[in-house]
Amino acid sequence: MGLPSAVLTFEPHPLFVLFNKNHFKLIDQEHKVRLINSHGIDYLYVIGFDKGFSQISCDEFVGEILVGKYNAKHIVVGKNCTFGNKRLGNISTLRKYTDVYGYSLTELEPLMINDKICSSSLIREYLQSGALEVANSLLGMPYQISGVVIKGACRGRKIGFPTINIPIEDCMIKVKFGTYYAKIAFSNYDQNWLYGVVNIGMSKGLLLFFINILCI
Repeated sequence: MGLPSAVLTFEPHPLFVLFNKNHFKLIDQEHKVRLINSHGIDYLYVIGFDKGFSQISCDEFVGEILVGKYNAKHIVVGKNCTFGNKRLGNISTLRKYTDVYGYSLTELEPLMINDKICSSSLIREYLQSGALEVANSLLGMPYQISGVVIKGACRGRKIGFPTINIPIEDCMIKVKFGTYYAKIAFSNYDQNWLYGVVNIGMSKGLLLFFINILCI
């Protein structure tokens, strides 16, 4: 079509703003941006989502946001998409306005893997049950957790291996507590991957979801 590509997303997640829902995000915002950029997308538009924005009707969203603000000429969405106040907008709404606003529309069929629809809900179920290999197959990559290293109990000094502690944001999905094999990278170092053992659980005495990584 000769058109630049663009992705439209929201931050914070609407579920967090409207329902104060925690432990559901599969990736954080920084990781999302990296993934989108890695696919050669020309523009990434991040809408600051709040309760005021949630009141925009589905018709206003199409006319004022998609077309009026971002000048959409071709829209690509999944068939089960919803948008606008009370999620009243859907693929039929977008189809209705193609002639009015002059854009074309591509409707994506659900991605099926092993006779199941590959959805974020299904991936969450596998992560929460500890079935990381299955979750990774649906994600198309190993599941990743990122964060800022904090000072821990210095247990690594007693066992002869360095350890690092990373608190996980409340909005992120809670992977089943347990011990996992991992590969580790540090954003401020240009080096090869490190290998380690990751323990995911609660910090003793604190209501803090965290990971403790033993670097090998």
